[in-house]
Amino acid sequence: MIGVASIIFDTEGTWIFRSKMSAEGESGNRRATRTATLDGGVAVSDLGYSEGDREISVKEEEAMTEAVAFAKRMCETYTLVTVVTESGAYYAVPYGWGYKDGMLTMKLQVTEKISE
Repeated sequence: MIGVASIIFDTEGTWIFRSKMSAEGESGNRRATRTATLDGGVAVSDLGYSEGDREISVKEEEAMTEAVAFAKRMCETYTLVTVVTESGAYYAVPYGWGYKDGMLTMKLQVTEKISE
């Protein structure tokens, strides 16, 4: 289950999605770049990993009308929400949602991890 909630009080600002995290539902990258050099080699700059580089994608099959309305409202109203998954609690930007053929998708860009 994945919980999403507004940070400020909102009577309609909380929803628990039934979907579970999967390999495609969560992603992250290191802050690394690779640049070709004139001698045929490469120069690598690796600034490490940050929770803020993660993205959480919620996918809900056979989504209820209320879940779709919630995802739309969060993306249109809030710049930051709280997200709770099996791997921890995070602040995230709700930057996208979609609904097609009964499948709700909500994309959340993590800004920081707030749990241990």
